[in-house]
Amino acid sequence: MNSALLQTLFSDPSGGQLAGGIMMVVLFSSVGVAAAAAFAFVGRKMCSGRYEQLFWSALLASIAAFYVGFAGWFQADSEAWLTELSAIAAFVVVAVIGAFSAPILALGYLMHGIWDIGHSLYGTVILGRAVSDIPLGYGMFCLGFDVATAAYLFWWPKDWSQAGQFKPAFWRTEL
Repeated sequence: MNSALLQTLFSDPSGGQLAGGIMMVVLFSSVGVAAAAAFAFVGRKMCSGRYEQLFWSALLASIAAFYVGFAGWFQADSEAWLTELSAIAAFVVVAVIGAFSAPILALGYLMHGIWDIGHSLYGTVILGRAVSDIPLGYGMFCLGFDVATAAYLFWWPKDWSQAGQFKPAFWRTEL
């Protein structure tokens, strides 16, 4: 299956494909932005101070690992597995560094968004390397999520120098 959403849109689509593709790009990326806003709200309520930075760092490493599932689901070849595992390792390194540097963490989310768009643009081969296929629209969802998250991490006021506090049941007292 090599039917990347953006690849189809850029390869002389019919009028119906163009309209449907644009609608999917807008829909999936909007849902990604909404999900990022929800994560920011819950993350801020549940993890304050230093723990919020650790929350975002752990989330970056976790979302990068989704590609292992895609490689298995779409029965990727061994070269794609190697590429995806290498990318996951790189994102984990960025996430660990991001646990100590908010700008690096935000940059990691932008890099993840570019990785997702690469899958959507090029399908199962990026820069000559085999990669796993992804579900239709997933790259657009992640782009919306990753860009909104990076914007939050860059510009939203936060005080990560304070001691962390973990409140997993915040809704009982704060909503």
